[in-house]
Amino acid sequence: MLNPRRHRVDLRAERRSLGGFMEGIKFQGGYRNYEHDEIEGDGTIATSFKNESAEGQLLLNHRPLGRVKGTFGLWGMRRSYSSAGEEALAPPTKQGNLAGFVYEEVSFRHLSVQFGGRFDYASFDTSGAAVGRPGLPDRSFTEFSGSVGLVGHLRHDLTLAVNLARAARPPSLEELYNLGPHAGNFVFEIGDPNLKTEVGYGTDV
Repeated sequence: MLNPRRHRVDLRAERRSLGGFMEGIKFQGGYRNYEHDEIEGDGTIATSFKNESAEGQLLLNHRPLGRVKGTFGLWGMRRSYSSAGEEALAPPTKQGNLAGFVYEEVSFRHLSVQFGGRFDYASFDTSGAAVGRPGLPDRSFTEFSGSVGLVGHLRHDLTLAVNLARAARPPSLEELYNLGPHAGNFVFEIGDPNLKTEVGYGTDV
């Protein structure tokens, strides 16, 4: 039996029609705090989980610079995870993420060029205190994702688009450190603390 406790706060703010270089600004943020206890039939607590996180994103829309228009911004997240008991899957871990990104579009009469990029930094700070698993390594990742696309307006009823992209995703806390049975999902999870970033390349027409 579970005894869940949830707390959630969301914040959104936006300002449009600004003067100067910035045309608009938008902020989205949130706080989550989730805890639950897995209670045995005799009323004792077998395992306790706690997952607390806060994140925010800032979007800035700039005024057109000739044919160029677009958006840039920042995103950040801080997470604190801990579990204790028979089914503690991962050690107490502090996770931090920070990203900066930009998207721009250049428009001509019959052609649009779209490009964007995102730098991501992720860190995982663990005490390595899980029973039987001492010395788990801290990890950090710095990655870049980007794309470029061409959109040709060949006729009023015909458009041709070509896109190239590179996407990079660092492993999650669970993929790095989980080890043990996860009764809620009916699986046995095995993480790998030496995982590398997952990188994919794509193209479409």
